[in-house]
This record gives sequence, structure tokens and C-alpha cells, in this order.
Amino acid sequence: MKKSARTKNQLLEEIHSLKARLAHLEQTQSECQDAAKGLREESEKAQRYIGIAEVMFLALDAEGTVTFANRKTCEVLGYEKEEILGKNWFDHFLPESIREDAKTAFQKLLVRDTRQVEYHENSVLSKNGEERVVAWHNVILTDEAGAVTGILCSGQDVTEHKRVEKLLEKRTRELVAHSKQIQCLFGISRLVEQPDSSLATILQGTVELIPAGLRYSELACARVILDDKEYRTPNFAKSKWKQARDIMAHGDRIGSLEIYYPEDELKETEKPFANEERDLVNAIAERLGSIIERARIEEALEAERRQLISMFDSLDEVVYVADPATHEILYMNSPAREQWGVGVGEKCYRVLQNLDSPCPFCTNDRIFGENIGQPYVWEFQNPVNRHWYHCIDRAIRWPDGRMVRFEMAIDITEHKLADLQIQALSSKVIQAHEMERKLVAQDIHDSVGAGLATIKYSLERQVMSMDEGAVPDQASFKQIIATLQRTIEESRRISTNLRPSILDDLGLLPTISWLCREFQAVYSTIHIDRQTDVQENEIGEPLKIVILRILQEALNNIAKHSGASLAHLSLSKTPGGIELTIRDNGIGFDPQAVKKDITLSSGLGLASMKERAELSGGAFRVESVVGSGTRIRAIWPNEEGAIS
Repeated sequence: MKKSARTKNQLLEEIHSLKARLAHLEQTQSECQDAAKGLREESEKAQRYIGIAEVMFLALDAEGTVTFANRKTCEVLGYEKEEILGKNWFDHFLPESIREDAKTAFQKLLVRDTRQVEYHENSVLSKNGEERVVAWHNVILTDEAGAVTGILCSGQDVTEHKRVEKLLEKRTRELVAHSKQIQCLFGISRLVEQPDSSLATILQGTVELIPAGLRYSELACARVILDDKEYRTPNFAKSKWKQARDIMAHGDRIGSLEIYYPEDELKETEKPFANEERDLVNAIAERLGSIIERARIEEALEAERRQLISMFDSLDEVVYVADPATHEILYMNSPAREQWGVGVGEKCYRVLQNLDSPCPFCTNDRIFGENIGQPYVWEFQNPVNRHWYHCIDRAIRWPDGRMVRFEMAIDITEHKLADLQIQALSSKVIQAHEMERKLVAQDIHDSVGAGLATIKYSLERQVMSMDEGAVPDQASFKQIIATLQRTIEESRRISTNLRPSILDDLGLLPTISWLCREFQAVYSTIHIDRQTDVQENEIGEPLKIVILRILQEALNNIAKHSGASLAHLSLSKTPGGIELTIRDNGIGFDPQAVKKDITLSSGLGLASMKERAELSGGAFRVESVVGSGTRIRAIWPNEEGAIS
């Protein structure tokens, strides 16, 4: 009995032990679940960050296949994410010239040799064939066992940075090359030739260039005095070693040029200025006199020119000025430069008309000679940008004294296109009316005409029989009445097709309901899901018949061509206007193929629906994919006629 008691106690202890272990396991499981949840949340945060980061993130498996690409990667490459994922990175997105080297570097990473390839730069190939330079940082990815499964790459598009670096290197080399070739007089001439250089810039530049033309260029200093201003070299200091010359203009002294050598750098007995240097100083002083004289004239002319240009640049119209003798463009305002580029100094007929010789319609003869001072107004279509312009040409005096051709051109392209569109639309309206008359006439001839002819023939036979004394045939009269009834119904059908009376009596929305009921009565296998989110009084009267005709044509297409079992009709008022949508679940079609096949397009009535929408001021769009149904949308903007 004691042995059994001990066994029972042992069992109870084991049960308590098992319960404690079970509680511990449940606690451990809860902690693991919390940790897993935290890891998932952190993973989702990381995924969101990588997705929106302005840095390229890319993951490759051990075969080089792309397993992840963020938005920035797609943006740089120009591909959708679906076009990148699953593709071999090296074969599809790297230039052929570096593929093998890149694959070798990739293999090094996979075996953890990161000494040379953990960071690198290489070109990638975008969808449009452009090569972009990317700076990459690579991190090895491993599984739980520590085996390498691929790499995660983060990259920065440094294409523009590299371009700027190359440009700076090029400019630096050019600057060094020029600095080695500069000679004093040549340098001064270059200063004068620089466009838009002020007189102060030329004078300061001249004193800084003068030492390079002297024997002890590293010691010499210079200054120019003009009126009450001085222009000095940075190391300027007076000494007894001096060369000075007056600067003359129009026979008057207007300033002076002075050149010095420092006393403590030269021997007392040494003569620092050679004869050639004295000639150079004389030449520079004479040259400066001419420069100053010319600059003052140019300043006066420039002030006048700036006034003219300021006036021309403030205009929205195209303005240019050309020399009538040489056809050289002297000035183009901002709108002209935007259209044809900077063409100053070029031939006007080459820049503006893309011709190799003067224009056959050149207006020089119409504004110079006996017509000088009189404007000449004309219109033309420019062959370069295909815009239409209303031009006003006139002879004016340019600031340098020349008589030049001034032209202001007003862009009237929109007006021209509007006129052409109005003509085309008018023609289409006439054609549509004629076609409708033709169809109505044909319908009347084939149905009503035939019925009336049958009635006439039957009545004539009855009259002839009665004239011969025969008793009227009641059955024949009943047949005539039936034919007459069918003719009346056919007349009503034609009238309804022209314009359903219900549209005028009850409005568009009841007419749509009636049309859908009639359609389903004939095509019982096609269900129509109808939705209208617009009030009757919100639809312009002229637009109602257009909407009805497009809807009739669309339903006719669904019945004849789509093979659909469901059609969805929506007529709604949007912030932009009125929108009609007809969608089906049929077999669909290829819109591009239909566009190319005029017969097929006409058979589907697409051209007719498009014309009706556009002629009424709206827009028409067809969306269809083979096997996925068709959607037709017509939108009329929120303007007079569309919205009451």
C-alpha cells in the first residue's frame, strides 16, 4: 500500500511538473509570436522606406536574377517593375561592353570577396537605350544556414555628376592652354572683342595683361588713370623705374598709362625698360585711346539699343530685325528665340525659313525705296514650325545708323486651325444630313413605298372586279387593311428612328428607359445594368438626341458583334460635364486594327459615334482588349449646350 501511495505522489508531482513546463512553453510561444509580429512590422516599414526612397534598391539572387526593384530603380531604368523582376540583371540591364566584368565582380561577391566590388560604379542601360552611371553599394544576403543567396544593391544615379566633372576637366584644360598662349597685345584685342564687356572691364583687364608683355613680367606693375578713376594691378607700387604715356582721344588728353618696376629688385645701374618695351607702351596707350573713344560711342548706341530691345522683349509676339542687304539677323526677341533658337548673326532665310537662298516672297521691296516708312501686312505659314503668322513688316533705323527690316509676327495658328475645323465640321454635317436623307429615302422606298404600292394594286383589282359586277371580296379587303396597318407601323418606325416622339414628350431619361426595355425585349439573353446620376434639366436640349444616337449605335454593336451577356450603361454629371459610358463583357476587339480597317470601323459605327460626340463639342474614346470586353466613353465639357 505504501508503494502504491508513493507512485501516486510521484504521478502527481510529474503532472505538476508537466503543467509548469506547459505554462512556460505557452509563455515562450506568446513571446515568439510578439517578436514575429514586431519583425513583420519592422519588415513592412523597411519595405515602405525602400519603396519610396530616392535611392535605387535592387536585389539579385545567386543567378543574377532580379528579385526586387524599388520605384527609384524603375524610374532610372525607365521600366515598369513587372518588366524588371525575373530578368537577368547582367544580360538585360547592363551595356554589353561591361557585362562579363560585372559578372566576374558578382561572382566575387558571392564568395565573400568584397575587397574591390563592395562599392563600384558602372553604367546601366535604360529602356530607351540611354546609358546611366550608377554608384553601387553591395550587401551580401544569406539564408539561416549562412549560405550566400544573393546580394542587395543600393545605388545613386551619378550620371549628371560625372558629366559635370568631365565638363569641368575640359574647361580647366582649355583655360590652361589659353593662359600659356596669351601675349599682351593679342590679349588686349581679345578683351575688346569680348561681347558685352564694359569699358571698366577692358581697362582693368588691360593693366593686368601688360606685365605679361614685359621683360620682368613677375616684377612689373601697371595702372591706367581715366578721368577720376584708376585701374591697377594687384601689386601696384610707384618707383623711380617708370614708363608713362598719355592716352589721347580726338586730339585731347583723357588719361594716362603708367608702368613701374620695383627699385629694390633691380640693380641701380640696370635699365629695366628695353626699347621694344617702350614701343609696346606707346602702342598700348594708342590702342587704349581708340578703345575708350569707341567704347563711349558704343555706350551711347547701347543705351539706345537696350531701350529698343527692352520694348521688343516685352512683347508676346515674335519680333526680329534683319539687315536688308545681307539678310543677317541683328536681333530676335524672346518669343522668336523660343521658336527658332538663337539665330543672331545667321541668315534670316536659313534660320526662319530653312532655305538656302533669300525667300522668293521677301518683303524688302515692299518696305524700302519709295515705300520706306510704310508698313506691309501679310500672312504666311512658316515651314519650320508649321505655325500661321499675321506679319507686319516695316523699315526702321537701327542704333548703328543702318536702315533695317523690322518684322512683328502674330501667331494665328489657332484661328487658322479653328477655321479649318469649322469648314471640316460643316462639311461633315452636310454629309451626315445627306446620308440621313438618303437612308430615310431608301427606308421609305423599301418599306412604306412597297406597302403603298401593294395597297394600290389590290384596290385597283377590287375596283376592276366590281366594275365587272363581281361581289366585293371581304377577305381581300381584310388583307388590304392588314397591309395598310403594316405600312402605318413602318411609317411610325421610320419617324421614331428619325426622332422618337418620347424624347420630346417625356425627355431623355425616360427615352433611355424605353430604349433599354425595347432592346431587352428583342435580345433577351443580354442583361442591361442601367445607372443615371443626372437630372433631366441638367442636360442641354441639343445634346439629348446626340446621347440617344450614340447609345443606340453602341447597343446595336453589343447585340451584333460583342457576344456579351451583360451591358452596363452609365449617364452621369461629373465636375467636368456630362459623361456617357457603355461597357460590355463581350469578346472585345483590337482598336488599332479597327482604325486601320476603314470598312470594319464603319461597320461598327465607331466613326459615326465619334463624329456625333465631337460635332457636339465633346470627346469620344473606345477602350477594348480582345477577350476582355469593350468600353465606350463620351464626355461633354461643362459648357453651354452640355449643361443646362
